[in-house]
Amino acid sequence: MADIITKPVELGFSEFVSKLISDTFEAVISSSISQEEDWSQLDELLALDIDVFTSMVVDNEMIENELIRLFPNEEGGTAIAKDANYTKANPEKQVAESPPIETLTGYKPRGNKLTENDVLEITLGVKKQLGEKQYEVLSKVFSKGATKVIVDAGKINAKLNFSILQESENGGSGGSGGDPPPDFSKRIFVNRGIGRFGGLSRPIEMKGVHFFVKPPSDADPQTHSVKANIYGEVEIQFKTIR
Repeated sequence: MADIITKPVELGFSEFVSKLISDTFEAVISSSISQEEDWSQLDELLALDIDVFTSMVVDNEMIENELIRLFPNEEGGTAIAKDANYTKANPEKQVAESPPIETLTGYKPRGNKLTENDVLEITLGVKKQLGEKQYEVLSKVFSKGATKVIVDAGKINAKLNFSILQESENGGSGGSGGDPPPDFSKRIFVNRGIGRFGGLSRPIEMKGVHFFVKPPSDADPQTHSVKANIYGEVEIQFKTIR
């Protein structure tokens, strides 16, 4: 049988609370630092030439998704591919451009089928459009001033669940070797949040009573394993400042 724990501090509750508070504090500080870094990086990005800016914020996946959105085919992909059919617009004969490459990008293929150069030019045109849109959006956000989210209020709760087991009169603890089992009808379950432990005094009425840990989810009263159920709750309120 595991040794009986007689002091709550032996559960490591103090260390748990200390770690909970320090980690919460570090998370708040790290968030503030990240916000400052993000605004600094945004300022640097917007100071770049539009072509350099585009190369840094627009990747191939974004371009591919935009091509699929602008020029979808029947298979769920894009109609912009080498040797793909292309129909020029002819207003006199009421023929619409298909796919609408010139309408959406300003680039006009020469033949009835797309060449490798056509695909490259269309891709570059779409990339340029994406870069310009990103630059415009970020510029509007930056022009409104640095917006920061800070912690306004909150609380930290640390809780410990435990139970108390009273031994039988002959001092048996219910172990192996013929010892009588403990009287589980005298088990007292306690569920409380404790902020600080300074040890437990033992009044005369509590003689023969030992403190030990038992998770509230353990439904088997014959279990002798010693376990602790310690957990923390962090509630934080935020506000936005400029």
